[in-house]
Formats: sequence, C-alpha cells, structure tokens
Amino acid sequence: MIVNDNIKMLALKHRESRLSHAFLIETNSQSKCLEDLIKLIKEIMCSGEFSEECKSECNICNLIDKRNLPTFRIIETSDTTIKKDQVLELKKDFQSKSLHTNCSVYVIMKAERLTRISANTMLKFLEEPDGQVIGFFVCESRESLLETIKSRCQICVATYKENDITEELHISPEDYEKYLDLLQKYVRLLETNPDMAFVNNKKLILENLKERIEIEIFFKIIFKIYSSYLNQWANKKDEEEFQEFNYIKDNSTKVLVKKLKVIKDIIQKLKYNPNLELTLDRFVIEMRRANE
Repeated sequence: MIVNDNIKMLALKHRESRLSHAFLIETNSQSKCLEDLIKLIKEIMCSGEFSEECKSECNICNLIDKRNLPTFRIIETSDTTIKKDQVLELKKDFQSKSLHTNCSVYVIMKAERLTRISANTMLKFLEEPDGQVIGFFVCESRESLLETIKSRCQICVATYKENDITEELHISPEDYEKYLDLLQKYVRLLETNPDMAFVNNKKLILENLKERIEIEIFFKIIFKIYSSYLNQWANKKDEEEFQEFNYIKDNSTKVLVKKLKVIKDIIQKLKYNPNLELTLDRFVIEMRRANE
C-alpha cells in the first residue's frame, strides 16, 4: 500500500486516465518515496487488472522488483553529479516500443545532481519522448533544479514521518495495516467491553498472529497508541496519529499511566511465558483493574 497521500493521488489520477507525463517529487525521504513510487509504477505498468496482492501472472511486478524490465529505469548515482551519458543511455533504452507494457517509466533519484548539460539533454527527452513515457524527478528541494525542468513537470510534495512506526518495528506498511485492522477491533473491546476481549484473545490474536514475535509487535503498537494519548493529555493538543482510537481520550492521565504499565508488562512476559492464552487473559484482567 502506498504510504504518502499525495502519491496515492497520483495513483487515483492514473486510474482516471488523468496522469501527466512528468513529475517533480519533492521529499524529505528519498528511500521511502522510491518505495511508494515503485508501488505506483507497478500499477501504471500492469498489463492486466492490477492487484496489490500480485500473483505474478503477468510477471511485470516481479521484473520491476528485480530492476529487470526494459521499459523501467532508475537513474541514480553515488557521485556528485548525474552525467549526460546516463541520460543518453536512458533515451537509447526507451527508443524501442515495448511489447509487454503500455508505457515506459523512468525515475531520476537525487535529480538535483543533474548537471546543466545532462539536464538540457533530459529536457529534449521531456519535450519529445519516443512513445508514451512517464518520468519522475525525485529531489529534496525543487529550488535546486533548473527552471526549464521544473516548468515541464507537475509538482508533488511527498513528506514522510521521520520516526515511522514500520521502520521502528521492522514491518512493512502492508503488515502494519493488517495489525491496525486487528487493533481497532481489539482495543475497542478492551475499552468498552472487556468480557468480550477475553473471548477475542483467541479469535482476534491467536488465530491471526501465529508467531510469538507477531504478538509482541501487536502489543508494541498498542503501547504506541496509549502513549500517543497520554502525550495528548500532557501537551493539551491533538495528534494526527491514531485518530481512529479517539475514545481512549476518555481515560484520565492516571488511568493511562496504569494501562501503559500493564501493556509494558505483557510485552516482557510474552518473551518467556509459554502459556500465551493465559498471559493474554491476565492482560485483560489487569487492563480492567486499571480503570478502578
């Protein structure tokens, strides 16, 4: 799943056949931006009906992941500049019409490293591409690019949170969404109907999270959620994260502190306690007592 909302909008424009041919992406995280662009490009280049759960029937997604699709190129460099030869090589690669995809796509990472000569060479390619070509220029600041390039691109700003929870827990954005779906059901039960939380310890947690490490991650996210609402009490302002758990605000700061201790305790117990079901049931009891 694409993380950044503005790149999600580009995916929507593609589905509506309103996607432009060139984009300047200004971002604070080039690596995260590239991950999102790869997901967008897979959808753009898919020869069939695109699905995020790709079964590889068309093999396009697989070739994109391996950087082995002739009509998809990423230009990047560890040098201080992107050379003219790299742009000429891109143009040469895209001269032949693809038999497998409906367009060709290129991504230029750290586009601010284009020299004036390489940028001017790129300019001709922007104005007169051979066939249907879509380009993405990724940079930290649009001001660092030549005006001739900027004026021919649609501007998109892709900002990412620096301390992203998926990075911290070493999980993919897709896995995080699956955890969040379970959490929304489970945390609401904890807060509104603890008796049903007992029942759902098995149904929601043990039947969906097969590995102990997955259950640990589940409770680490719960800890993040309750910490976020304690911070809101302390700072007297709302935070954008975890808005779907807004009912946690009904807890006082004292109760939130007690519940955070209970959550922290279960994260530790999950590391060594062999009886997971008993540990989870004990957690529900302690969370209910925290309300007293």
